[in-house]
Formats: sequence, C-alpha cells, structure tokens
Amino acid sequence: MPDQPLIVAELKRALRERGLTYAAVAKKLSLSLATVKRLFSRGDLSLRRIDQICELLETGLAEIAARARDRPTPAQLTLAQEHEIVSDPRLFLMSWLVLNRAPLEDIVRSYRFTEREALKYFYRLDELKIIELQPGNRVRLLVNRHSAGVPEVRCNAISTRSCCGSSRQATLQGKVKSFSFMAARSRPRRCAT
Repeated sequence: MPDQPLIVAELKRALRERGLTYAAVAKKLSLSLATVKRLFSRGDLSLRRIDQICELLETGLAEIAARARDRPTPAQLTLAQEHEIVSDPRLFLMSWLVLNRAPLEDIVRSYRFTEREALKYFYRLDELKIIELQPGNRVRLLVNRHSAGVPEVRCNAISTRSCCGSSRQATLQGKVKSFSFMAARSRPRRCAT
C-alpha cells in the first residue's frame, strides 16, 4: 500500500485523539470546511498542508509516518467469517452496510431493522472481529473494506426476502474464485428485479 493513504489515515486518527475537528484544520489552513473534508476524503494533501496539520497537532511528519508504519494493516475476511456472514441474509446485508460506512441511524431509518435488531448484528460483527463497536454505536473496521474477501467461498441461495421484503432470491452457486463486498450506494427497501 502506498504511504500517502497511510499518512492521511494516521493524521485523521491523530486529529480524533486530540479532539480536533476538520473546522480547526480549515482555520489553520485558511480553507473552507468543505475543502478540508474533500482533501481528506481524496487523500489529496500536499506536503506543505501535511506540515501545517502536524503543526496544529504539535507533532512532526516523522512521528505521524512512524505511527502509520507501526499500525497493523486491516485484514481480509477469513473463510470462517465469510461463512458466518453468508449464512444469514440479514447479517450479510448488515455487513455490506457497515463496510460501506453506513451509520446505525441511517440503517434503522432506511432498512427494515429496529435499532435493537441492528445493534444485535453490530454485536455479532464485533464478536466475529469484523468491526470494533465503539461508544455511541460508532464502528471501527477491523477488515480492509476494499479487500473483504477470501477465495474458494461457497454461497448458496441467499434470500433477499428478509432484507427487502421481496420473494425473489439471489442465488450464488458453485465455487466462486473471489468473494468481496463492493462499495456502492444502495437503494433502501428495493430489490433488484
């Protein structure tokens, strides 16, 4: 993995640890809040801007780089985790939503989950070591959302009925060389025809 995304991720962590917001960064860099959010989401920070953010954090780029290098990289899903996820269509949907960073409130509002049901799946994903459930029902991913998959997975007839209220079935049969979650926007309460 290239170093720049690791450094940007570590800068985000350091800001959170110090209780600093993007608004504080925007003020330091003399930029709008929207521009700072865009820079961080794209990982498009110049060395000068990284130095300014480090100054705000009262640290240096070398320390941020060392922290990024020492941090373990997120893992892929194990075969056991995948089997557990695909064994329950609602857990499968919840996994996809969580890996695509959907907050609990949006899941409850947009899908047929009560808050209690959604939290039950959050707890299950936490037990499976796919996420770390944090205070305020926030989620920290423990697997790489871009490579959440393992070869040689068998999936059979995953019903979308319990997730979407449709009687249609999505069927994956036979050996699949790769299984992964794709980042995309979903349409709540609708199933593909």
